[in-house]
Amino acid sequence: MYGYNPFDEEDASYDLGKKLKPALSVSSKIISLHEVWPGEGVSYGHKYTFGDREIVGTVPFGYAE
Repeated sequence: MYGYNPFDEEDASYDLGKKLKPALSVSSKIISLHEVWPGEGVSYGHKYTFGDREIVGTVPFGYAE
């Protein structure tokens, strides 16, 4: 869908998917950087929890960003 090959490389139909061309592109910019510490979470419902101190960027894409 949207120019992405839906087939795994091992799939017999993989070569058909290689003929697809990108139908669109998405771009955005990082609008802020945040320092996060081990145990802190990000994403809706904190679906990802950091194991190390890291720097993360916020990209405005989607709703209510």
